[in-house]
Amino acid sequence: MREESTTVTSSTHSSKMLNNFISNNLLIDPPLTNNRYTWSNLRNSPTFSRLDRFLFNSSWEILFKPHITRTLPRPTSDHFPLVCEDSTSTLRWGPAPFRLNSIALNDPEFKRNMERWWELSVQNGHPRFSFIQRLKSLANLIKPWQKEKFHSLISAKENIIREVDSIDKKELDTPLSQEESNRRLALKAELSDLSLKESQFWFQRAKKLWLKEGDENSAFFHRICSSRQKRNLIHEIQDEEGSIQNTNNNISLAFVKHFSSIYRCSTKRDPFFIENLDWNPIDYSDWSLLCAPFLEAEIKGVIKSFDGNKASSLDFFEKGVINKNMNNTYIALIAKKKDYSHPKDFRPISLTTSIYKIIAKTLSNRLKLTLPDTISGNQLAFIKNRQITDAILMANEALDYWKVKKIKGFILKLDIEKAFNNLNWDFIDFVLKKKNYPNSWRKWIRGCISNVTYSIIVNGKPQGRIKANRGLRQGDPLSPFLFVIAMDYLSRLLSHLESSGAIKGVCLANDCNISHILFADDILLFVEDNDYFLNNLRMALSLFERPQGSKLICQNQLWFQLMSSGLELWSVLLLELNNWKYAHISKGGRLTLIKSTLSSLPIYQLSVFQAPSSTYKNIKKSWRNFLWKGSFGLKGSHLINWSKVTKPKEEGGLGISRLQVTNQALLSKSLWRYYSEPNSLWRRLIHIKYKGKHPGDIPSNISSSSSKAPWRSIINNIDWFKSNHGWDLNNGDQISFWYSNWSQEGCLSTAYPRLFALSLDKESSIKDVWNSNNNQWEITFRRKLNDRELSTWEKILENLPIPRTNRGPSKPTWIPDSKKSFSIASAKNCISHQPDRSVADPRVKLLDLIWKSHIPMKIKFFMWCLVQRKLNTMEVIQQRMPNTLLQPNWCVLCKKESETGAHLFFHCDLVKPLWSLLHRSLNFAPNSDDFEAMFSFFLSLNQSLPKHKVIFCGLIAFLWGNWCSRDPTFKNYSAATIALNLSVLCN
Repeated sequence: MREESTTVTSSTHSSKMLNNFISNNLLIDPPLTNNRYTWSNLRNSPTFSRLDRFLFNSSWEILFKPHITRTLPRPTSDHFPLVCEDSTSTLRWGPAPFRLNSIALNDPEFKRNMERWWELSVQNGHPRFSFIQRLKSLANLIKPWQKEKFHSLISAKENIIREVDSIDKKELDTPLSQEESNRRLALKAELSDLSLKESQFWFQRAKKLWLKEGDENSAFFHRICSSRQKRNLIHEIQDEEGSIQNTNNNISLAFVKHFSSIYRCSTKRDPFFIENLDWNPIDYSDWSLLCAPFLEAEIKGVIKSFDGNKASSLDFFEKGVINKNMNNTYIALIAKKKDYSHPKDFRPISLTTSIYKIIAKTLSNRLKLTLPDTISGNQLAFIKNRQITDAILMANEALDYWKVKKIKGFILKLDIEKAFNNLNWDFIDFVLKKKNYPNSWRKWIRGCISNVTYSIIVNGKPQGRIKANRGLRQGDPLSPFLFVIAMDYLSRLLSHLESSGAIKGVCLANDCNISHILFADDILLFVEDNDYFLNNLRMALSLFERPQGSKLICQNQLWFQLMSSGLELWSVLLLELNNWKYAHISKGGRLTLIKSTLSSLPIYQLSVFQAPSSTYKNIKKSWRNFLWKGSFGLKGSHLINWSKVTKPKEEGGLGISRLQVTNQALLSKSLWRYYSEPNSLWRRLIHIKYKGKHPGDIPSNISSSSSKAPWRSIINNIDWFKSNHGWDLNNGDQISFWYSNWSQEGCLSTAYPRLFALSLDKESSIKDVWNSNNNQWEITFRRKLNDRELSTWEKILENLPIPRTNRGPSKPTWIPDSKKSFSIASAKNCISHQPDRSVADPRVKLLDLIWKSHIPMKIKFFMWCLVQRKLNTMEVIQQRMPNTLLQPNWCVLCKKESETGAHLFFHCDLVKPLWSLLHRSLNFAPNSDDFEAMFSFFLSLNQSLPKHKVIFCGLIAFLWGNWCSRDPTFKNYSAATIALNLSVLCN
């Protein structure tokens, strides 16, 4: 666990043992608030290390007050003393701004009160002013009600638990009366409802979106919320004068001063001397789109996209004026790094009002539709059909071209300091005017981004009021699109210098000179090693900085990997898995985490590079261990073979994709996009570099590239792709007559190699060889065909589809998909050669019902293991680990017989009476090893009937409860508890 300032990574045996100890015991290593290291050797060439640390677990963190870990001065030692102390003496969290919780929206009392509160909050004045004031009054009424409601929920839950416990203890001594039994049943039902509400409360605060289909575990959510609040508590900060501030007031003042200097600047503006650039202005069709009247349905669609029922004032679209209260904005501070020390180490995220967000989202939905036609192809962020993977592909291919051609040059990675915050409003309006946006839209945009007042949330409490006169807000729906519009100036400027010969980047052809790639505020520049080019580039960057009000910073690290080796994938995944909080979720939650989060971590690299087999192996091992064991390094049994786990749910698996399949499908997407995006910059680069013969031809001549060029990985499976790719013919302009897969017999060059060899039109498209005047094919051969060849040729022509010249350009189709459209999912299915699922195994049908049912994911996972007959009963454990498990394998419940699956769920003395109870109500009773009969009974239930749904879920709850009762961590489970739950079901 040793951390040093040198570049050498410690790999000693003792360090690995310490790492394993920390991981196995789920210990947390808190960061230092005022230092990075705890020891140095005090020499001329010093070495710094973090040798000393505090370690604790999540239970300790919850029990004790918020704390900080810091170093003390070291007057005599080479070690800094460490202290872990209470941070609440000078720092406190909140009070936070009002936030409506989702549990209130489902409360009938809240809905009744809302009508009354809204009537009580009447305000006089202009409608916009009145509406905002009513919302403020409403918040003041909701806040105390919501606080009291949650506290009463916790109190009621504790009271119910105590009362149920007292009834359970009474039952041990004397039989319960019918009234007491009914009371306990009613209390348990009420407790279930309160627990669900509590889970919803902590779920919303935890902000773990990947858990939407995972655990409903309020304890896990509580740990996440507690750790986040403690992590976000700012203990001390260095102000502009260099002084350390460690009280709430002084820390807040430091942040307010810092952001005041960012969002406010001198009102004096230099004129914009920007001429002779090709701005590619929008055309009449874009004007019509932008200026069309805003419809009520359009605004309602925006409101629904926010998952909330809020109303907006349409008056803005008539006057372009936003009431100042609508534009009040809170700034949430997100630390850019762990060892922050200055306000500049925090990223400001704007929390705008709901009313403003509706207006901004409505405008941005239209604005983004105009961007593909007016923004340079070098900008790859926030534009439809442009992706960061395009940047990775182009950068690597450009670098590869230089390496192969042995051209010397520079690759510069630039970042714009405080890119959104420093942007000049007048410059945004200037670019909008150059791009021919309507005056009304320029007025609306100005109304949205100006008239903003900021308050900084420091340790949970809003501080200060900053009236801005520049900058865009991160969190505003308009900001990303306005930013790329402003950044288009740099792209137009560099393109102008390219065309005039003032700079030279990676020049593949006269019309393909890649000098820059942009992804939002990240800039990658390519320039050949020439003083003239470098001086012109420096001048261009200076011209870019002045009107924008921005400052460019040269970075020493790319935002993506050049010539990836696969090692980075494993490192990132290992860092994510080695996380204490994931030990607190069930296997169902881990499954959701793997499918939603972990599997997406390597997506960018796998979309461009083919990963080495060692990377596949390491990532598969990490996923497998995480699913069955939890956090990295814990012990656990792998109950089911991984090949079964990675099968689709429709075939009885868990639907976790195999990494090799995902990699091939993602690479195939680039081949599909090569056909479907004929005008994209990355496609033009590939077509020119690899000498594409025809627009419909995927270039595969890789002799001019090195072994690390990404296109080599992409075309590895080109034959498989072509066999599953087809064409919607239309006029045939994009389709090669000989090379493309467009006829019933596939590629004609492959099906008829002799005729192909004789053809003089090998590179022609269908449109080129089709005469629409006489509806005849005009193919030229280098000699006259003999009788046999002529007969074959005539049969070919008879079966060829006829081009439709009036239907526009050809369109690619994906044969395996019913909609003929490519998707990663359909590509995965095709690669896996999945069989016909029309005749499914009964167990698979049952699993399909279980996956679709409304039960917690951890219970779905349990049922999946049960259906596979792979639960870890005592007998199975003894078979798996005969030398480890030395105690008898008898049943934990009855302690009479060997604990097999059949005994535990059917034959145990404590379970048999419960099945008898079910038999009287459901006409189902197991005989011997009756799993199959039970599964058949599940399938016989009609899921469209509410009663059968209850029976289905109730039986699953019984099986889950029976399984939990054998676990010593579930001490409150007993046969009596299960019987009572079943009585509710049967009644």
